[in-house]
Amino acid sequence: MADFLSTYGSLIVSMILAAMLGLSLYLPLMSGQLSLAGAGFYALGGYIAAILSTKVFTTYSGDLYPVSYVLIEMIVAGIAAGALAVIVGILALRLRGVYLALATIAFVEILRVLSLNIDITGGAIGIFGVPQPFGTPIEYLWIALPMLLLSMLFVYRLERVRTGRALIAIREDELAAESIGINPTYHKVLAFMLSAILAGCVGALSAHVLNTWNARQGTFDAAIGHLAFVLVGGSRTFAGPVVGGLALTLLPEALRQLALNGRAGQKRELAQGLRGERTPRELRLTMNARGAEKDGSVAVAKYSVTVPGEVNGFGVRLKVALQTGWDGVAAEGAPGGGRTATLRNWSAGDLVRLRHSGSPRKVKEVLERMRVTGSRRAVWPVLELDGRIVWMQGVEVEPEAGVIVAVEAMDADGAKT
Repeated sequence: MADFLSTYGSLIVSMILAAMLGLSLYLPLMSGQLSLAGAGFYALGGYIAAILSTKVFTTYSGDLYPVSYVLIEMIVAGIAAGALAVIVGILALRLRGVYLALATIAFVEILRVLSLNIDITGGAIGIFGVPQPFGTPIEYLWIALPMLLLSMLFVYRLERVRTGRALIAIREDELAAESIGINPTYHKVLAFMLSAILAGCVGALSAHVLNTWNARQGTFDAAIGHLAFVLVGGSRTFAGPVVGGLALTLLPEALRQLALNGRAGQKRELAQGLRGERTPRELRLTMNARGAEKDGSVAVAKYSVTVPGEVNGFGVRLKVALQTGWDGVAAEGAPGGGRTATLRNWSAGDLVRLRHSGSPRKVKEVLERMRVTGSRRAVWPVLELDGRIVWMQGVEVEPEAGVIVAVEAMDADGAKT
């Protein structure tokens, strides 16, 4: 169970966050308003959390960022997003249908362009090194899961009180609702504001989950993704967007595993002393040392192994050269046992010793300096030999005696690029 949570912790948290984003889009739909502004409020909340955590709340004891600061950031993000939603809602919610959708898309683009051109948001690069309140991704459930349950309970109760019934009446027939004394503008703005508050809070938490924040988080593409959660799950009940968010976030990983299961467990003797075994999550290379040649020369074995796309998606080829004895010395009686190298995605506790670096560094910090973000960061490949990382994509690692790793970029057809 611990291995499962360690492996899929990020996925589980992402599913919870996606469910809440779908729920935030459902609130305007209760009054019949197709709003795509949620991505903008989501990005705004993330920027507020990233700025506060890196520029304001910089003094704290210990390695982990205080959870209380995260909660404060979420409150500030929710208030800011709600206030902006009231202003935008009064102006934009006079429109209906596709015209409202276009207006909210314009709002998202305005926020994106502003974030690209303001220094405090980091411009196109964004804000990196957002501190972590938890040691492992799965621990974010302590905040995300109660937040989802409370949001669902709130919307469930909202549908059954006077305000919720008024929103549904406006959705069904706005003219008839107005004729019986319901104020459409007030209720539309209220739903829009509640949607923005939830999206802003989710954005604030997501900034810490992702460890970085930039303009790509609040784009038209992101808005369409949030809308897909509602369309897939259904827009007539609050459970629909939750199911849609969970399903569409899980589906890519489930399909990937389905594709890999047919190839899992394959074993092959690749070349002299090198044995490969494919698992659903990694490619394991077992390498055996060879003795010195009779003429006293050093025996070096070179192997070429294609890195499977499901491990990293970068299309690279590794050439591993091993020297007799594993310590760089050719001598009689050199160890003849095998050592296991594992090609895998990096994990939170990994350390790597860079060339010309005095001490090992956290892989997470190295990736932050390299400005690797998003899905590429989650699957960044490393090659581990006997508990030590001897190769990492994009950096020079302090060489291991007797092990040489060279990388050639390949295209989809296996040809050099």
